[in-house]
Amino acid sequence: MKQEKYQSKRLFSDIINGFSEFKEPVNKNSCFVKHFNELDFANFESKKNEFYQKAIRLKLPTKEEKEKYIFDEGLWTKEADIEISNKAAYLENLKKSKSKLFLISQIEQINKEIASIEIKLRLKKVQRDDLIGYTAEKYADNRMNIIHISNSIYKDKNLSKKLFSEEELEDFDDKKFYDYIVEYNRVMDIFKEETIKRLAIENNVQVLVGLCGDNLYYFYCKPLAYLTSYQSLLLLYGRYFRGIMMSEEYTKIPEDIKEDPDRLMDWFTANKNLKDKTRKNNKTSGPSFIMGASDKDMKAIGGQEGGGDINEIAKQKGGVLGVEELAKFYKR
Repeated sequence: MKQEKYQSKRLFSDIINGFSEFKEPVNKNSCFVKHFNELDFANFESKKNEFYQKAIRLKLPTKEEKEKYIFDEGLWTKEADIEISNKAAYLENLKKSKSKLFLISQIEQINKEIASIEIKLRLKKVQRDDLIGYTAEKYADNRMNIIHISNSIYKDKNLSKKLFSEEELEDFDDKKFYDYIVEYNRVMDIFKEETIKRLAIENNVQVLVGLCGDNLYYFYCKPLAYLTSYQSLLLLYGRYFRGIMMSEEYTKIPEDIKEDPDRLMDWFTANKNLKDKTRKNNKTSGPSFIMGASDKDMKAIGGQEGGGDINEIAKQKGGVLGVEELAKFYKR
């Protein structure tokens, strides 16, 4: 628990500062990794195109040419590509379906299916990429590693003195460069969307979001266009969860759900969908039971517990309960 709290404080501090500190692997001196903003990424993109054009001049095959080769040689098929497309489309449909549900049990089931499809899709794409091999596009990507390292790592907290120039990295020893890449990835591994979402629901972030009101400038005291990608993400989720926490439904949310950002988002979506459904049906309150709802579902949406039992009875009666059956059920 102490380790989690330390990681959370470090994550918050690094995002606010816009950089992370670590010991460089060769000389063990302190250095600082800059967090990039959208302007940085835009500048990198133009540099990437230069590398791509250089690869073309060096006669490296393009991705399109290698794709034609693996098809012509029978190493890959159009059917396999169709399978990838179908899986991707199915994944999108699952996500759209999930956004319209109001039963937590159904949402959890779809979450499991989404995770399963994502793994299968990822493996299929890796298999395809391995067959395509080295291309002009991959050359450009590899060269961009040098650009990222050169523009990422600094000697000072002000991020004014680069640890390496691009020219120095050109002749850098491969083993040492690999060590820097490994250390860089280790330091930056904490900045996953999942960990930033979890940070966004913590009290210190929520207090700051609340104090900002409608003026987002005060959160970081700099224009939104210059926020790093991590700063933007934290503010985005901070505002989103603030809206949930300030809603009247928040007091009804089970405590274990409040501590999990993904489940909290699912609960809020389900609750909103249920409200929309009851409003559409001209009802002023949630249903006392819903076909297919478990006890867990009924509790989550603020309905009558025992939904699982009543649904079993409804199934035995052909899916419909009359007034007498309902009266008997609620007298138990």
